[in-house]
Amino acid sequence: AFPQSVQLAIDKAATAAGFGFPTAKWMDVCGTDEGMKLGFSVQPHLIVFGGGLPIRAHGQLIGGIGVSGASAQQDEACAQAGLRAIGADDIEI
Repeated sequence: AFPQSVQLAIDKAATAAGFGFPTAKWMDVCGTDEGMKLGFSVQPHLIVFGGGLPIRAHGQLIGGIGVSGASAQQDEACAQAGLRAIGADDIEI
């Protein structure tokens, strides 16, 4: 992975933890509102593509996991594996 992947992974984890949903869902949340899409996508450290997932235990949001270095789909699959490894609640993707 590129050295920049480290910061991207941290930002993905923070985005997922802060909002409580997968980073890949950002464009769905924005819907057809082009202003939201443009505005959120340029916010520092807010990631709007896959690889960040919220961590929930017993229904409670407790953090986020972020993976970067491959495609968004591959990053998300690795993040899912991380959630399974720690016994976190399943999330809908």
